[in-house]
Amino acid sequence: MRIPTTLDAPILENVLFFRFEERDIMPFSLDLPKRLRVKGWKVKIQEKERLEPPRVTVWHGEEVWRIGLRDRRFLVPPGGGWKDIDQEVRTLIEDEDHWEQLRNAWDQRYPSNPVSSTEGNDHD
Repeated sequence: MRIPTTLDAPILENVLFFRFEERDIMPFSLDLPKRLRVKGWKVKIQEKERLEPPRVTVWHGEEVWRIGLRDRRFLVPPGGGWKDIDQEVRTLIEDEDHWEQLRNAWDQRYPSNPVSSTEGNDHD
């Protein structure tokens, strides 16, 4: 009986092995229609934000807005408001199914800082 060796295994070229860690998680992107993506709109849960307040980040070219996933308020910096965001993008973000997708994406990426951890504790 012949014992298999490493020489019997297929040769793997250009294979990258890495250790999965929280910081390696890719951003979550809300699926926007092509017409909005072409115009430069992006809606994402970013990576490397585990210590930050739960939020979704919206881009239009170089402009950036951060919206709190707990209270739907615009975070400062950079500030801004819904008036600055395309109406169709706003409608997509505020859609209950999409909003829930964004909240779940945050919680999956940052289980130590879930959206619900201080929900309802924010007062004016």
